[in-house]
Amino acid sequence: MKSIVTGSSGFIGKNLTQKLLQNNYEVLGVDPNPSLINDSNYFHHQGYSEDIPEEIIERYFTSDTTLFHIGASKHRNEKLNNKEIYYSNIQDLSNLL
Repeated sequence: MKSIVTGSSGFIGKNLTQKLLQNNYEVLGVDPNPSLINDSNYFHHQGYSEDIPEEIIERYFTSDTTLFHIGASKHRNEKLNNKEIYYSNIQDLSNLL
């Protein structure tokens, strides 16, 4: 069983990823931040969806893969650019789908 978790370096995403790994899932984590998860069934893509390598897409993007979209930019900081918020919260999910 395979899954993709966006936001896999955040609190919720990291805990979800660890639970999936405990249940023998292969997990692709997609997050622009580094990951501390060390598991042979885990691959971390440090970035966004549009630059995932083709061989990783072929491995994880199958008809039986489950996508968990947990990744999002926090908008509590007024200095964040609305384009960045839109991209990470909406466009990145659209790219994955």
